[in-house]
Parts: sequence; structure tokens; C-alpha cells
Amino acid sequence: MKKIAILSSLLAMCFIIAAQAQTAAPKPGPELQKLHVFVGHWTAEVEYKPGPWGPGSKAVIEETGHMILGGHFLQVQDTEKGSSQQALWIIGYDPANKSYPTTSYYSSDGTITTGTVTCDGNIWSYTTTKKISLGGKQYSMRFTLTPAADGMSRLDKIEVSPDDKTWLPFDEEKLTKVKATSKK
Repeated sequence: MKKIAILSSLLAMCFIIAAQAQTAAPKPGPELQKLHVFVGHWTAEVEYKPGPWGPGSKAVIEETGHMILGGHFLQVQDTEKGSSQQALWIIGYDPANKSYPTTSYYSSDGTITTGTVTCDGNIWSYTTTKKISLGGKQYSMRFTLTPAADGMSRLDKIEVSPDDKTWLPFDEEKLTKVKATSKK
């Protein structure tokens, strides 16, 4: 009798597991579709502005963005050419708070930045909730990302603040989407 009970229990568990495997994962909502504006391979001409953190300079960044985990998150990786500086972002959507929290902006210098991304029409903004270190001083940071209507270019601006009142320009990035080449 015990063997039949155990066998019945195992059989029932197999049916439950099989039924759960058949259940489709939820489809990403329209809020996540908005993140597709950042998908693709991009090149960026960056102009770092002079400030208390040092002199201005120029750089080129390669950026790649793609949707991960069933389309529920955007992963973006930046690599600055000619240096070892890299960064990784992961952005999702929180339907309960109607926001795009990003608790994960990781930089190859060991910096971890937290904040929230907002979207107002075509303008995306990111504001940190944790200070970053520039030139030995602590600053808040905010990004403004403005994709072009055709989705093939973008203008990103970063500002920093020592006191969350006065904002100073840190950099301006002009990104161009690299068109995929057809394979013959």
C-alpha cells in the first residue's frame, strides 16, 4: 500500500511539473517595448567637459544593447576605445511603481551606481541615488538620453552635482546606430 501511495505521489508531481512547464512565461508589456530604442550596436563620440574633476577630453565609445531574460530587461554594455573603461547597465520595468529602476550600473573601476530611469515622451532620464567619486569628490549624477525620431542616433548628456542643487555639465555623447551588414 505504501508503494502505491508513493508511486501515486510521484506520478502526481510529474503531472504538476509538466503542467507548469506548459504554462507560457508572461509577455513583456508595452513599457518594456519602449526600451527597444536602446537595442543594437552604437558608436559614440564623447566630449568630456572640463570641471573640478579635471580637464576636458574626447573619446570614442562602443555600446551594445539587447533584451535579456525573455525580453523583461535591457542590458547595455559600453567600452571606451583606447582605455580599459567599461560599464554595464541592466534596466527593467516595475509595473507597481510605474518606473524603470536600475539598481545595476557597474563600471570597470569598481563603481556601482543605483538610480531610476524615467521616460517622458522621447526623453529618457537617469538620476543616481548614490554618489559617485570624481577627482576625489562625491557627486550626484543625472543622464538625459534623447533618441532621434528615426531611432538611428541619440544625444546623451551627463551632469553632476556636488549638492543636488547646482548641476555641472560632465559629458556630451553623440551616438550613431551601426547598421547591420548583410551577409552574402
